[in-house]
Parts: sequence; C-alpha cells; structure tokens
Amino acid sequence: MLNTPYESMIYLDFRPYIDDISQKLKTPKDLGYYYKMLGADCKLIKNTLEDNGFKEATGNNLTLLWSSGSIKPEIYRNLKKYQKVNHFPKSKEITRKDCLYKNICKLQLHLKANQKDFNFMPESFILPNEHKFLQESMEKDPNCIWIIKPVSSSQGKGIFVTNKIVEVFIL
Repeated sequence: MLNTPYESMIYLDFRPYIDDISQKLKTPKDLGYYYKMLGADCKLIKNTLEDNGFKEATGNNLTLLWSSGSIKPEIYRNLKKYQKVNHFPKSKEITRKDCLYKNICKLQLHLKANQKDFNFMPESFILPNEHKFLQESMEKDPNCIWIIKPVSSSQGKGIFVTNKIVEVFIL
C-alpha cells in the first residue's frame, strides 16, 4: 500500500538522443538554432530545446532567450528579427491581478463606460488604500466569501478566503 499519492507517480526523463544499446549521447544535427537561459536553469526547457536541435549559445548569436524573470528593456531593444524571448514587455500589467484591476478601472474612465460593460471583472480592492471600501462591502453582505491575494505573490502563496475584515492582514 502506498503512503502518499506521490509514490504512485512515475517520472520519465525522455531524451531521444540517447542510444538504448550503447547508452551514449548522440549529437543531434546542428540546425543553427541556439538558446540562452537567464535566471534559473529549467531542466525541462533545456532538454526540450536540445532534443529539438537547439544548442546552448556561447555569445549573443542566439535564436531563443529563455528567462525565469523579467527581461531588461535594453535586451528587447537589441533583439534581431529572428530572435525570440519567452516574456512580453510589460506583461505584468495584465498578469498581476492588482495591475489588471487598475488598468480596467482606467479603461472604464477613458471610455466613460458603465459597470455593466465590465461585469466580467469581480469586485476588487487594492489594499491598504481601499481598505474602507472593502470593509463596507464585507459589512453589506457578511456571508459573502472574499479571496485575499498578496501583491506580487504567485503559485497560490499567501492566498486565503475569509468573510471577516479582522482576518485581512494590512501592511
């Protein structure tokens, strides 16, 4: 009997360029594709690229730049037409919930639109500035459950649900 669900998982390290008989690494044909990794070295991405003919770049002659974080503006400015990156500039403006909320509010004002045009966006508050408005909403409907998400957090870290204003931690 298994103690945890993780014990039943099978992890495969599939590398098609390894010869099963001799166990020697076969070198894929040089297709002229080169990559560079910035930040954390992600084995899955590296293996996928190499298994598809990419080689690690030694200089700036690269086809793909893979970054685990944001990329500096000068890197974007110096990219050649054939070079690709895995991040869009200013993408945090739509991927961070607080920034997305601010941008949708700006759009509403700019378009002079009413709330029904933006009913896809849940009621949101940016704390601590809008603490008073959150408290008023929570008091209006005490049974309503609120999702509290810390700024710049990812992968569910620090997120909790509550219907009590006293449980909301404000910096």
